[in-house]
Amino acid sequence: MALGDNISGSDGMVKYGATPTEIKITKWNIKKKTSGPVPVNDSGSGGNMTNLPAKLVGFDGSFEGFLKKGVAGPTFNSVVAGEFYVDDNIKYDGDIIIGEEDINVAVDGTDAVKVGFSFEGTGELTKTDPTV
Repeated sequence: MALGDNISGSDGMVKYGATPTEIKITKWNIKKKTSGPVPVNDSGSGGNMTNLPAKLVGFDGSFEGFLKKGVAGPTFNSVVAGEFYVDDNIKYDGDIIIGEEDINVAVDGTDAVKVGFSFEGTGELTKTDPTV
């Protein structure tokens, strides 16, 4: 892979809501999760664990950025659209429920005020990548 093919985190962004509002991020993350394998062990299993793949798949994550004047944060405890950009081409879309908000109000005169949000996904997480 050539050096110019690498993607920088500085190209990332997060948008939320019906009329997407952008937050200037310092970081974001998403992880997919499953309900775990489904055991199907019985007396014929011969002492070996037998599992089926999980049918329930979800996602969760968080994002943080700087508090900006006049920019409302996402609605707490409601379903909002989430768009998570790796760069101008690659993004993840899915509906999210904001379950936790972190506001750093202990502000030093040399620090900007940060906000952070944790969320649970609801429904499908879709990846868009026209580069592959």
